[in-house]
Amino acid sequence: MSRPRQTGIRLVGENSEVNSVVPSSLAGIRRLADGSLKYRASSSDSRELWLPLASPIRVVALTRDSENHNWGRLLEVQDADGNRHRWAMPATLLATARCDECRQTLLSLGAQLANTPGAVNALHRYLSATIDFEGRTLPRATAATRLGWHGKCFVLPDRALGGTNEVVYQSTSQIRPAMRSSGTLENWQERVAKPAVGNSRVVLALSAAVAAPLLGPF
Repeated sequence: MSRPRQTGIRLVGENSEVNSVVPSSLAGIRRLADGSLKYRASSSDSRELWLPLASPIRVVALTRDSENHNWGRLLEVQDADGNRHRWAMPATLLATARCDECRQTLLSLGAQLANTPGAVNALHRYLSATIDFEGRTLPRATAATRLGWHGKCFVLPDRALGGTNEVVYQSTSQIRPAMRSSGTLENWQERVAKPAVGNSRVVLALSAAVAAPLLGPF
């Protein structure tokens, strides 16, 4: 089956966005070379203006669980220090026009957002789109709604270990899980495993600590 051709508008300007043709679903939104976003607005004298919308926010993929439920967006946000953060945003946060809960989380990750009605509407359209600025369908990632084993992947709040497909933890809760990864394998071997040699009670305690995660593959 041939792919439907995207309709769009051509934008020309000195400080133009990365792309010259924007799909109709993203019309009125520009992405600049640094990743930041602008939106089109009208002035009181009917002139066309392009105003700041947001600091760099990129929709990396569309997410959904193994049963094609719990859809969302995998977003990458760049903060004022240049650090990048990823967030698997549930699509249910786009149910309201202002998507306030979504905006709150983006701000907490360091995004800078315009707050005018036009900017709020443009951000909602940007996050709702299923294609990128080049008109290509966004890639897919698997959304895990709980931590632990999902097939061959072990899902942590900030990453998934193992497997070949991208799996991300996606939750509607603003409360981050207490589970975290810390340190290195070498540090664990030197400071935890080596001192436990010959002490059966400590070995039992350490074995019990990792038993639950290993129940999946074994």
